[in-house]
Parts: sequence; structure tokens; C-alpha cells
Amino acid sequence: MRKNFIRAAAGLAALGLLAGTSAALACPKAVVVEDTESWVPMNDLGPSVEAKISDPQIECTMEEGKAVAKLRFRMTGKSASAGKVDLPYFVAVAYMQSAEPTLISKEIVTRTVNFPAGNQDMSAEEEMTDIEIPLKPMVGSRDYHVLVGFQLKPEQLEKRRDSSGGLFGFVRGLF
Repeated sequence: MRKNFIRAAAGLAALGLLAGTSAALACPKAVVVEDTESWVPMNDLGPSVEAKISDPQIECTMEEGKAVAKLRFRMTGKSASAGKVDLPYFVAVAYMQSAEPTLISKEIVTRTVNFPAGNQDMSAEEEMTDIEIPLKPMVGSRDYHVLVGFQLKPEQLEKRRDSSGGLFGFVRGLF
């Protein structure tokens, strides 16, 4: 009996499920939100650049009652002319195990990109650290998603929806 308990405790510890452990744990899924992955210029609605967010990767550690995540993703872009542009993007945490996903937190970050004369392409790796994911009994980090996308204006989002054929309802709740 005692051997079974010790084996079970060792298995839980290896999975990072025992309280107080600082071991790595299963991270939430990192997702680029559909219809917010691309920045497309729209007359006076934003920078005259095309940009894309891709390749989200996430790492997590466990701290007292929460997971703390670090998100990395790639941002690429192209501009028709030289100059500086601001590209706002968001990083959000959503609880996904209910009928309607619940937004837990959201932060908007603006990336200023300088397109020098003669080189109108850019590629950068963005990183967001200290993303907190609350954990409760029976709710693990896999019950959440960490979301990333461009912070689009309603008109831009409508244009994206019209060109992509749809926009799932949860995205509307992010803006």
C-alpha cells in the first residue's frame, strides 16, 4: 500500500501537479486568433504596411497557485515605403472550458517598426513574459489558451471577416 502511494506521489510530482512545486508543467495552448493574424492597410485606418503574426511558442513554470508563461512569436512585414509605423498587437488569456470562452486578461502592446530606405521588409521575434494563468482545484493550465493577434480597429476586423469568410464570435469579445 505504501509503495503504491509513493509511486503515485512520484508520478504527480513528475507532472508538476503537487502544490508548491516549481517544476515545468503542461502549458496552455498558444494560438494566433483567426482574422487578427494579418495587418492589412485600410486607407486612413492604420499604417500602410502588411504584417503577419505566426509561430507562437509558449513555456511555463508553476508558482503559488498560478502558471507563469512566456510567449514568443514571429512578426514579419512589408512596407511600400521607408518610415516608422506602429503595429499594435494583443496578448490575452482565455478560459476555454465553458460554453462561451471567458477572457481572463488582455494586454495591448505597440511594436514600432522602422523600415529604412532601400529595405522595406522586416522580421522580428516578439516575446511577452510574466503572463499569469490562475490555477484552481480541478482547473489546470490546459483549460486556458494564450491568444495573440493584431489589435485591429472594428473597420479592419470587418474587412478581414469579409475577405476570410467568417469570424467566430469569441473574437468580437476581444475588441
